[in-house]
Amino acid sequence: MLKQATLLLAGLAACALAQAADYPFQPVPFTSVRITGGFWQQKQEVNRKVTLPFAMRQCEESGRLRNFDLAAEVMRRRAAGEKGFQIKPPTIYPFDDTDAYKSIEGASYMLSMQRDPALEATLDGWIARIAAAQEPDGYLYTFRTMHPDTPGHK
Repeated sequence: MLKQATLLLAGLAACALAQAADYPFQPVPFTSVRITGGFWQQKQEVNRKVTLPFAMRQCEESGRLRNFDLAAEVMRRRAAGEKGFQIKPPTIYPFDDTDAYKSIEGASYMLSMQRDPALEATLDGWIARIAAAQEPDGYLYTFRTMHPDTPGHK
C-alpha cells in the first residue's frame, strides 16, 4: 500500500513538472493585483460608486432580499408547529436568490480593493438575513423553503 501511494505521488509530481514545462505561466490571485490608474481603474470606480450601489438597491427594492426574510419566517412558524404555512414571495422567479449572492460577490471584491465601513455593515446585515433563511440541514433556496410542495423545486 505504501509503495502504491509513493508511486502515485511520484506520478502526480512528474505530471505537475511536465505541465509547468509546457506552460510556463502561473495564475496570479486577484488579491495580488492592484490597478492604480487608467481605463480599468476608472471602470472599477464606476462599479464601486454606481453599479454596485444600484445592484444592491435593486435587491432591496425588488424584494429579492426580502425573500430571505420571508423564508426565515416560514421556518420559524413551521418550527412553532403551524402546519402548511406558506408565504407568497414578492418576486416572480424561483432563482431570484442569485442576484443577492452576485451583489455580495461584487461588494466583496470592492472591499478587497478599498475598505468601506458602511458597505461592510450592509453586507453583515445581508449575511445575517441570508443565514436566517438557511434550513437546518444547510439547504438554502428561498423559493423551495416558502413552497416545499411545488413540483420541480425539491
